[in-house]
Amino acid sequence: MRLSILLVFYASTTFTVQGFQQDTVIVLKDKKDLLPIGRFVNYHEDRGARQSIHQIVSNDVQQEFKRYTKQVYTSKASGSAVWFKVIVQNKTGEDIWLSTGGNVCWYIDFYRPVGSGYDSVKTGGLRPVTTREYPVNFFWLKLADKSDTIVRTCYVRLETGLTQEFFLQAGTIQALVKDKEGYDFLTAAFVGLMTIMILYNLFLAFAARDKIYVTYVVYLVSVLITITFANGYPFTDNPW
Repeated sequence: MRLSILLVFYASTTFTVQGFQQDTVIVLKDKKDLLPIGRFVNYHEDRGARQSIHQIVSNDVQQEFKRYTKQVYTSKASGSAVWFKVIVQNKTGEDIWLSTGGNVCWYIDFYRPVGSGYDSVKTGGLRPVTTREYPVNFFWLKLADKSDTIVRTCYVRLETGLTQEFFLQAGTIQALVKDKEGYDFLTAAFVGLMTIMILYNLFLAFAARDKIYVTYVVYLVSVLITITFANGYPFTDNPW
Protein backbone atom coordinates (compact mmCIF):
# COMPACT_ATOMS: atom_id res chain seq x y z
CA MET A 1 0.00 0.00 0.00
CA ARG A 2 1.75 3.11 -1.16
CA LEU A 3 1.64 6.42 0.66
CA SER A 4 2.99 8.71 -2.05
CA ILE A 5 -0.14 10.86 -2.38
CA LEU A 6 0.82 14.42 -1.57
CA LEU A 7 -0.73 15.77 1.64
CA VAL A 8 -1.08 19.51 1.86
CA PHE A 9 -1.59 20.92 5.34
CA TYR A 10 -2.90 24.37 5.93
CA ALA A 11 -4.42 26.05 8.93
CA SER A 12 -8.16 26.46 8.65
CA THR A 13 -8.41 28.60 11.79
CA THR A 14 -11.75 29.02 13.52
CA PHE A 15 -11.90 31.13 16.61
CA THR A 16 -13.60 29.34 19.52
CA VAL A 17 -13.67 29.75 23.23
CA GLN A 18 -11.02 27.02 23.40
CA GLY A 19 -8.65 28.75 21.02
CA PHE A 20 -7.77 27.84 17.44
CA GLN A 21 -8.64 24.57 15.80
CA GLN A 22 -6.56 23.22 12.93
CA ASP A 23 -8.10 21.06 10.22
CA THR A 24 -6.17 19.05 7.66
CA VAL A 25 -7.02 19.18 3.97
CA ILE A 26 -6.23 15.91 2.21
CA VAL A 27 -5.22 16.71 -1.36
CA LEU A 28 -5.33 13.73 -3.72
CA LYS A 29 -3.24 14.18 -6.86
CA ASP A 30 -2.22 10.76 -8.18
CA LYS A 31 -5.07 8.59 -9.43
CA LYS A 32 -3.00 5.44 -8.90
CA ASP A 33 -2.44 5.92 -5.18
CA LEU A 34 -4.62 4.95 -2.24
CA LEU A 35 -4.22 6.91 0.99
CA PRO A 36 -4.94 5.67 4.52
CA ILE A 37 -6.42 8.81 6.06
CA GLY A 38 -6.96 7.80 9.70
CA ARG A 39 -4.35 10.26 11.01
CA PHE A 40 -5.61 13.12 8.88
CA VAL A 41 -9.27 13.25 9.93
CA ASN A 42 -11.01 14.44 13.08
CA TYR A 43 -13.48 12.26 14.98
CA HIS A 44 -16.33 12.69 17.43
CA GLU A 45 -17.91 10.00 19.62
CA ASP A 46 -21.70 10.15 19.71
CA ARG A 47 -22.23 8.26 22.95
CA GLY A 48 -25.99 7.93 22.58
CA ALA A 49 -25.80 7.23 18.82
CA ARG A 50 -28.62 9.75 18.32
CA GLN A 51 -27.02 12.89 16.89
CA SER A 52 -28.08 14.06 13.43
CA ILE A 53 -25.95 15.70 10.75
CA HIS A 54 -27.52 19.05 11.68
CA GLN A 55 -26.29 18.67 15.25
CA ILE A 56 -22.86 17.48 14.08
CA VAL A 57 -22.20 20.61 11.99
CA SER A 58 -23.28 22.95 14.81
CA ASN A 59 -20.56 25.02 16.44
CA ASP A 60 -20.94 23.30 19.82
CA VAL A 61 -20.37 19.79 18.46
CA GLN A 62 -17.64 20.93 16.05
CA GLN A 63 -15.56 21.94 19.06
CA GLU A 64 -15.78 18.36 20.35
CA PHE A 65 -14.06 16.86 17.29
CA LYS A 66 -10.56 15.57 18.00
CA ARG A 67 -7.64 14.31 15.92
CA TYR A 68 -6.92 10.58 16.00
CA THR A 69 -3.20 9.80 15.92
CA LYS A 70 -3.32 6.30 14.40
CA GLN A 71 -4.26 5.01 10.95
CA VAL A 72 -6.87 2.55 12.26
CA TYR A 73 -9.50 3.75 14.71
CA THR A 74 -10.04 1.15 17.44
CA SER A 75 -12.24 1.12 20.53
CA LYS A 76 -14.06 -1.45 22.62
CA ALA A 77 -17.62 -2.45 21.74
CA SER A 78 -20.20 0.06 22.94
CA GLY A 79 -23.50 1.67 22.06
CA SER A 80 -21.74 4.70 20.62
CA ALA A 81 -21.46 5.84 17.03
CA VAL A 82 -18.31 7.50 15.70
CA TRP A 83 -18.36 10.48 13.32
CA PHE A 84 -15.37 11.25 11.11
CA LYS A 85 -14.82 14.65 9.49
CA VAL A 86 -13.04 14.25 6.14
CA ILE A 87 -11.79 17.38 4.36
CA VAL A 88 -10.58 16.64 0.82
CA GLN A 89 -9.59 18.31 -2.43
CA ASN A 90 -9.65 16.34 -5.67
CA LYS A 91 -6.83 16.97 -8.16
CA THR A 92 -6.67 13.47 -9.69
CA GLY A 93 -8.87 14.15 -12.73
CA GLU A 94 -11.01 11.19 -11.64
CA ASP A 95 -13.82 10.65 -9.13
CA ILE A 96 -12.45 10.04 -5.64
CA TRP A 97 -13.96 7.67 -3.11
CA LEU A 98 -13.82 6.83 0.58
CA SER A 99 -13.47 3.21 1.71
CA THR A 100 -14.59 2.25 5.24
CA GLY A 101 -13.60 -1.41 5.13
CA GLY A 102 -15.66 -4.58 5.57
CA ASN A 103 -18.90 -5.61 7.22
CA VAL A 104 -17.64 -4.82 10.73
CA CYS A 105 -19.33 -1.45 10.00
CA TRP A 106 -22.94 -2.45 10.67
CA TYR A 107 -24.41 0.99 9.91
CA ILE A 108 -22.76 3.63 7.74
CA ASP A 109 -24.26 7.09 7.21
CA PHE A 110 -22.30 9.24 4.77
CA TYR A 111 -22.91 12.95 4.16
CA ARG A 112 -21.34 15.05 1.40
CA PRO A 113 -22.11 18.75 0.79
CA VAL A 114 -24.65 19.64 -1.89
CA GLY A 115 -25.59 23.30 -2.14
CA SER A 116 -26.50 24.53 1.33
CA GLY A 117 -27.21 21.03 2.64
CA TYR A 118 -25.94 17.47 2.50
CA ASP A 119 -26.58 14.48 0.28
CA SER A 120 -26.71 11.25 2.28
CA VAL A 121 -25.93 7.58 1.67
CA LYS A 122 -27.05 5.06 4.29
CA THR A 123 -25.54 1.61 3.99
CA GLY A 124 -23.59 -0.93 6.06
CA GLY A 125 -23.15 -4.61 6.77
CA LEU A 126 -26.64 -5.00 8.30
CA ARG A 127 -28.40 -3.04 5.57
CA PRO A 128 -29.44 -4.47 2.18
CA VAL A 129 -26.75 -4.82 -0.46
CA THR A 130 -28.81 -2.52 -2.71
CA THR A 131 -27.87 0.41 -0.44
CA ARG A 132 -24.21 0.27 -1.49
CA GLU A 133 -23.20 3.22 -3.62
CA TYR A 134 -20.72 1.17 -5.64
CA PRO A 135 -21.42 -2.49 -6.56
CA VAL A 136 -18.61 -4.10 -4.57
CA ASN A 137 -18.39 -6.16 -1.39
CA PHE A 138 -16.68 -3.29 0.45
CA PHE A 139 -18.24 0.10 1.22
CA TRP A 140 -17.05 2.78 -1.19
CA LEU A 141 -18.55 6.26 -0.89
CA LYS A 142 -17.99 9.04 -3.41
CA LEU A 143 -16.16 12.02 -1.92
CA ALA A 144 -16.04 14.20 -5.04
CA ASP A 145 -16.57 14.09 -8.80
CA LYS A 146 -13.61 14.43 -11.16
CA SER A 147 -14.68 17.94 -12.11
CA ASP A 148 -15.04 19.03 -8.48
CA THR A 149 -11.69 20.48 -7.43
CA ILE A 150 -12.70 22.70 -4.51
CA VAL A 151 -12.15 21.76 -0.87
CA ARG A 152 -15.01 19.61 0.41
CA THR A 153 -15.93 18.65 3.98
CA CYS A 154 -17.70 15.29 4.27
CA TYR A 155 -18.89 13.36 7.31
CA VAL A 156 -19.18 9.62 7.81
CA ARG A 157 -20.97 8.04 10.77
CA LEU A 158 -19.97 4.47 11.67
CA GLU A 159 -21.80 2.25 14.15
CA THR A 160 -21.29 -1.39 15.09
CA GLY A 161 -22.13 -3.70 17.96
CA LEU A 162 -18.69 -5.28 17.71
CA THR A 163 -15.26 -3.99 18.68
CA GLN A 164 -14.84 -0.76 16.73
CA GLU A 165 -12.08 -1.10 14.14
CA PHE A 166 -12.40 1.39 11.28
CA PHE A 167 -9.78 1.73 8.53
CA LEU A 168 -10.50 4.73 6.30
CA GLN A 169 -8.87 5.06 2.87
CA ALA A 170 -9.32 7.54 0.04
CA GLY A 171 -8.51 7.29 -3.65
CA THR A 172 -9.87 6.67 -7.15
CA ILE A 173 -11.71 3.55 -8.25
CA GLN A 174 -8.52 2.44 -10.00
CA ALA A 175 -6.59 2.59 -6.71
CA LEU A 176 -9.37 0.95 -4.72
CA VAL A 177 -9.73 -1.94 -7.18
CA LYS A 178 -5.98 -2.59 -7.11
CA ASP A 179 -6.03 -2.67 -3.31
CA LYS A 180 -9.10 -4.94 -3.32
CA GLU A 181 -7.29 -7.48 -5.49
CA GLY A 182 -4.86 -8.09 -2.65
CA TYR A 183 -7.74 -8.69 -0.22
CA ASP A 184 -9.37 -11.04 -2.76
CA PHE A 185 -6.20 -13.13 -2.96
CA LEU A 186 -5.73 -13.33 0.82
CA THR A 187 -9.39 -14.20 1.37
CA ALA A 188 -9.29 -16.93 -1.29
CA ALA A 189 -6.18 -18.40 0.35
CA PHE A 190 -7.85 -18.30 3.79
CA VAL A 191 -11.05 -19.94 2.52
CA GLY A 192 -9.01 -22.62 0.74
CA LEU A 193 -6.97 -23.39 3.86
CA MET A 194 -10.05 -23.53 6.09
CA THR A 195 -11.85 -25.78 3.61
CA ILE A 196 -8.93 -28.23 3.63
CA MET A 197 -8.90 -28.24 7.45
CA ILE A 198 -12.66 -28.84 7.59
CA LEU A 199 -12.53 -31.73 5.11
CA TYR A 200 -9.52 -33.27 6.85
CA ASN A 201 -11.22 -33.18 10.25
CA LEU A 202 -14.42 -34.60 8.77
CA PHE A 203 -12.33 -37.49 7.47
CA LEU A 204 -10.82 -37.99 10.94
CA ALA A 205 -14.30 -37.87 12.49
CA PHE A 206 -15.50 -40.72 10.26
CA ALA A 207 -12.27 -42.70 10.53
CA ALA A 208 -11.76 -42.40 14.29
CA ARG A 209 -15.45 -42.24 15.24
CA ASP A 210 -14.57 -39.52 17.74
CA LYS A 211 -17.03 -36.68 18.35
CA ILE A 212 -14.24 -34.26 19.23
CA TYR A 213 -13.48 -33.88 15.53
CA VAL A 214 -17.12 -33.00 14.80
CA THR A 215 -16.94 -30.29 17.47
CA TYR A 216 -13.76 -28.94 15.88
CA VAL A 217 -15.40 -28.93 12.44
CA VAL A 218 -18.30 -26.87 13.81
CA TYR A 219 -15.78 -24.44 15.29
CA LEU A 220 -13.89 -24.15 11.98
CA VAL A 221 -17.10 -23.49 10.04
CA SER A 222 -18.12 -20.75 12.49
CA VAL A 223 -14.67 -19.13 12.19
CA LEU A 224 -14.86 -19.30 8.40
CA ILE A 225 -18.27 -17.61 8.30
CA THR A 226 -17.41 -14.98 10.91
CA ILE A 227 -14.01 -13.93 9.57
CA THR A 228 -15.14 -13.68 5.95
CA PHE A 229 -18.22 -11.65 6.94
CA ALA A 230 -16.23 -9.23 9.11
CA ASN A 231 -13.74 -8.63 6.30
CA GLY A 232 -16.34 -7.92 3.63
CA TYR A 233 -16.68 -11.35 2.04
CA PRO A 234 -20.00 -12.76 3.36
CA PHE A 235 -21.40 -16.02 2.03
CA THR A 236 -24.74 -14.30 1.50
CA ASP A 237 -25.88 -10.76 0.68
CA ASN A 238 -28.81 -11.03 3.09
CA PRO A 239 -27.90 -9.18 6.35
CA TRP A 240 -29.19 -11.98 8.59
